[in-house]
Amino acid sequence: MTSTSVRPVVIFSSMYFDGHQLYDQRLARALATTNPVLYVEPPTPLVRRPGKGKRTFGFGSTDAAGVTTFTPATLPFGSRRLLYPLSGLLIALQIWIALFGKLRTLRFQSVFVAVNPVTKRLFPARRSVSLIKDDYAAAANLIGIPTEVVQRRFRSTIRRARNVVVVSPVLRSILLRRGVRSRIIPAGCHIPNRQWDEPAELSGVAHPRAVFVGMVSDRIDLNLMQAVVESGVSVVGVGQVQPTFSKQEQFEQLRGHNNFHWLPPRSGADLEAVIQHCAVGLIPYELSEFNRSSFPLKAFEYLACGKVVVSTPLPSMTWLDSENVRTAASSVEFVSEVHDALAEASDPGVISACTSYAKKNTWAMRADEFRALLGRGQ
Repeated sequence: MTSTSVRPVVIFSSMYFDGHQLYDQRLARALATTNPVLYVEPPTPLVRRPGKGKRTFGFGSTDAAGVTTFTPATLPFGSRRLLYPLSGLLIALQIWIALFGKLRTLRFQSVFVAVNPVTKRLFPARRSVSLIKDDYAAAANLIGIPTEVVQRRFRSTIRRARNVVVVSPVLRSILLRRGVRSRIIPAGCHIPNRQWDEPAELSGVAHPRAVFVGMVSDRIDLNLMQAVVESGVSVVGVGQVQPTFSKQEQFEQLRGHNNFHWLPPRSGADLEAVIQHCAVGLIPYELSEFNRSSFPLKAFEYLACGKVVVSTPLPSMTWLDSENVRTAASSVEFVSEVHDALAEASDPGVISACTSYAKKNTWAMRADEFRALLGRGQ
């Protein structure tokens, strides 16, 4: 019999594995250090119009971490109400076949992030964790799906959940109001194993430097970043701009400022090097209903590199209760906190406190927490 510790884990994800590396992918890689992982990507239609989408269904490659990807096929217009249950059946059948064909087992554990409720009902609930990363009702407008549809599917999905994990205290409160108990397991981090050389792109960027990592979208308060650059601080942005971003004109004005420097997306050591050669990490999020329920991954990434974090007062950031995660709402307060953090940026005690806090919140530790929850159903 296969032991509990090496049972495969199937992650029903909300994003493609080779996309922007967020919670789903990082958790998958951390779990793969001990368990085979089948990473189920969002389904792709069996039939697509010419030139529409490049994703094909079936197995992808197994990456160096040991994660195998699988993209199930769904019916054309499978998200429509009448076809949605049938699509769920089709997806479940493919995953069962994939599990037996690739991993040679039907004994596994599941992490449900995004899944058709019908599909979920066809997988064992007792060896599963449901991961809630966002307030999906608040996100309905962002993803272009009516709020009532999102709420109905969410209720159906959460109904059979055995272990529920959320990433923030706001999400825990939302679920508790619905009678669902949950556990907070926020994002984790990787601790750099060395001090990297300064990237060539930063050679002409004046000190002091603050860094912002992530996508520029309507979730970001550009006024705060504008205030920081106008205060004499160089801001290094790393990421991409969401195509639907409604403040493109304001962002272009910001990019024209001498103190603002925009770099393309990067990860791993390349990202660590940029953060290490800046002094403060920024989380200038709008205080929207959607953002209030979030937990920005970048918080621990900054701390892992020894950088103080300055954020807007998101509940998740105040919940951390760390003197090196500072919050401010107004532009004046935000800039003041940035300058206070800059004054302490080179203090060995501050740097050590940041990294020590991060070491208690690694992805390896997050994976252990998930394994413990999954093991409850054995």
